[in-house]
Amino acid sequence: MKTIPNNAAEVADYTQIRDLFGTSGFTLEAICQRLQISKLSEVEPLRDRHRDRPVPDTAGAAFIHLFVEGKPIESAAFEVLTSASALLQRLNLIAPLNDTQVAATVALYPIEHLYIASDRYNSADGLAFEGFDDIVYPCLFETTARFVRILPRTPCGPVLDLCSGTGVAALLLAKTSEHTYAADLTERCTQFALFNQRLNGITNSSVVTGDLYQPVAGLTFDRIVVHPPYQPVFRHAQIFNSGGIDGEQVTRRCIEEAFDYLRPGGRLYCLAQLTAREQPVEQRVRQWLAGKACDIGFYITKRHEIELFAAKATLTNKGSELDFREWLRAFSRLGVRSLDYGLLIVERHTEPREPFAVSRKTPDAWDPGDFEANFGLEVARRQPGFEAALWSRRLRVSSSAKLEVEHTIGSEGGWQLHQYRITQSGPFDVEINASQGLAHLLALFDGSRTVEQCLNEMQGSGSAVVRRDFADTVVAMASEGFLNFV
Repeated sequence: MKTIPNNAAEVADYTQIRDLFGTSGFTLEAICQRLQISKLSEVEPLRDRHRDRPVPDTAGAAFIHLFVEGKPIESAAFEVLTSASALLQRLNLIAPLNDTQVAATVALYPIEHLYIASDRYNSADGLAFEGFDDIVYPCLFETTARFVRILPRTPCGPVLDLCSGTGVAALLLAKTSEHTYAADLTERCTQFALFNQRLNGITNSSVVTGDLYQPVAGLTFDRIVVHPPYQPVFRHAQIFNSGGIDGEQVTRRCIEEAFDYLRPGGRLYCLAQLTAREQPVEQRVRQWLAGKACDIGFYITKRHEIELFAAKATLTNKGSELDFREWLRAFSRLGVRSLDYGLLIVERHTEPREPFAVSRKTPDAWDPGDFEANFGLEVARRQPGFEAALWSRRLRVSSSAKLEVEHTIGSEGGWQLHQYRITQSGPFDVEINASQGLAHLLALFDGSRTVEQCLNEMQGSGSAVVRRDFADTVVAMASEGFLNFV
């Protein structure tokens, strides 16, 4: 089924079905319990479509059966459970599959406080699923779930959700923003986004169609959030994931054109995959911005080796060995060494000073507050008076930091202390060799003491600590993510 839900129905219809979803038990908890998963991103289309589960005996279970598992249901039984068959058909959410059954025309599921519809990810009749070029990618899988998780939720002015797909980011951020805009290239995406807007009764959000920034020409934003097509592809397959031969084709344009759409102090948040080449990624991003006054932070959570990536992608897309070899040659011509996945933050300057560009390897578990705190530190440390203000700040050791103590057998026998290591748990081996003094220093930062108080305790314990060196160490540890400001 290739159907667009009805986004031109009566307001009462959307209100009624939204209320029915909420009161029937069509919830995240119920989905996880029925599918025996711990979070929504663990949904597996083929497994969940073909695994036998109890026959739905409530309206909530019937909705999960239809919209998440993707299975048809007997029309008569469904009408008994919900009495909503006519309403769902009027909204183009279900349709007859045969003489006795109805099936969902879309996938539909709760994301935080919203209900979001996208294209299906399996076939109603159980046959092999066939995608299409402008398919509206579901936002319950891990890739989009990560994007949703890192969205900044602090109050702000207007927000642009670029490459918006279902519009989920724009709709979530409408809760804390003056107004949001969901922009996408394909008409199909914007039709789904408009339906999702109306389904959730959100009035401070607009849906527009066009090539990147074109439909919002003349507007400026406090924030731009973008989850672009970033996968390298040897041949174009589907719009939502085709980022060109190196995966940067769309991402680069999003960054190149961002400055004119950001207000002073405004930030772009882009979750994407950028290529590591001879020149550092953050310097390449600086060139894309053509010298415009912006700060840049790239927070890397995953790294893919190009040969392994190309091999897996070629097999997944049923390519040939010739495709694989040609792809590697293309990577080589471009100087690509690896593929780095993470969050790119670009902030337009509000004051005249030298812009910075940094990259960090970070734990996958970082939340919006961690990224904001780290980027904010890089901005603050370049401001006049930062060191003076530092002494009154409180910090806490990151929950992902670990202290490892290594002993070796000494020359005279017995265990002797060899070294301390402080590590960050995550996809990378991020570690620093430390002294006993540095290990003790980190233990002091539990959020209850100021930096000044920690220095006093260190000096009071007999450590010969120089004040300026202490400040530099604290800032360096915070910059690398081992310490977080409270």
